[in-house]
Amino acid sequence: VSLAAINQFLSQIVFILVSIWFFSSQVLTPAIASLTWGVGGFVALVCAILFYLGWRRNAFRRLHAFLVGRGWFRRWTKNGDAWHKLDETIFGSFRKHPLDSFLSVLFFTLGWGMGVVEIYLILYYLQMPVGWPTAIAIEGLSILVDMAFFYVPAKIGTQEGGKYFIFLLLGLDPGTGLALGDRKSVV
Repeated sequence: VSLAAINQFLSQIVFILVSIWFFSSQVLTPAIASLTWGVGGFVALVCAILFYLGWRRNAFRRLHAFLVGRGWFRRWTKNGDAWHKLDETIFGSFRKHPLDSFLSVLFFTLGWGMGVVEIYLILYYLQMPVGWPTAIAIEGLSILVDMAFFYVPAKIGTQEGGKYFIFLLLGLDPGTGLALGDRKSVV
């Protein structure tokens, strides 16, 4: 379950970074779009570094040694073997089966891409056809809004309000965004 959650999170990052490119190319000025891509590149680099550190066999041991050396979190740093087991549990599968991990992230990303098809079709039937780049931008930003407001109970209003705001940003009819958010929350 933890591997699936990690792979889903990695695929969300990939999908959101791709959708930000589509969003920035449609809405933002070239200077701000390049700044957006710089920030996106920085986020991708940080994620890659964290994944590399996790990939190494001793990442959690080093973290454990660092925390013990500072005297932090004594309650959680008592058992060093548990940290090694945590490393093997989380990242051992990535090291042992890298192709399977890559395919898992790929298929999760394709799953997020099906939301693009859904957006495209719903907007087509709402008499507001948009292009594929716009549908990608809408879906990616919607996922970002969902991630940002994960703490809202039952996601009350996050779909509708998020789509309303996204449509405003893209220069589309926000009422249709509200309708799209309402339909997506029912689906």
